Amino acid sequence: MYKDDSMLYLKAIQSVVEKSLWTGWLQKEKPISVLIVANPESFKTELLKKYRMNDGVVYMTDVTAYGLTKSIIPMAEMGKKVNHLIIPDLLNPLSKQLTTARAFIQFMNAIIEEGAVQVQTYAMQFKQEIQCGLITAITPSALARRRKYWNDIGFLSRLVPLSYSYETGISEDILKSIIKSDYQNEEDTITIQFPKEKMPVEDSPELYEQFLVYTHKFSEANKTYGFRYQKQLQVLAKANALSEKRYKVEQRDADWVKSVAEYINLEYNVIRGD
Repeated sequence: MYKDDSMLYLKAIQSVVEKSLWTGWLQKEKPISVLIVANPESFKTELLKKYRMNDGVVYMTDVTAYGLTKSIIPMAEMGKKVNHLIIPDLLNPLSKQLTTARAFIQFMNAIIEEGAVQVQTYAMQFKQEIQCGLITAITPSALARRRKYWNDIGFLSRLVPLSYSYETGISEDILKSIIKSDYQNEEDTITIQFPKEKMPVEDSPELYEQFLVYTHKFSEANKTYGFRYQKQLQVLAKANALSEKRYKVEQRDADWVKSVAEYINLEYNVIRGD
């Protein structure tokens, strides 16, 4: 799928990103939001940038809450599908003054969960219905500085956490790939053939029970009940089915979720080359 070693090792991470985009095309489901957490130079932003040209995606390198009201809201009013906002580096909107950065997080909190935005400032007052997921990336240190506040307002639990690190051998392989300039052959964009409208996919509660072991582990590690996490895994299973043009969750969808669950957490599990 990718021609250079740097992206080759991110197949599981890439797979979750793609299926998250598919969740925007599911009937009766909120688009899944994703937060990729990894050290600098882990190809987080490069990966997300590749999906900027897809239907239902709005790609922004930097934005504020006010900026979103001037961009995404008019798109929704004109009937343009806005399923996901991709911000490749979350530090850009967070680098503003504290009040501006927090206003952005609170804005995203609203459109991710409630699907309703109410803006009241000296410049404008309106309420707009819009349901939009966020796919973005941040470093572990930057997350650590904000984790308590994000937990307090429920923002962090609204996003599927994807974390990873590299083993030393992979780092060396990537350096060799860079020396050979393999990155010059890398795909610039990845486009997905989504349906024209949101589609129904039938649930499978008996298969969803297979995710409980991951939900319990996550809830214990993060001191939560795990309700949102369980729901997120189920929606990802439905998205996997839809991506294969199937309209009911099957065992293969549960198996895919379990195959990537190693990285759907904040444990920074090591990506290995074997």
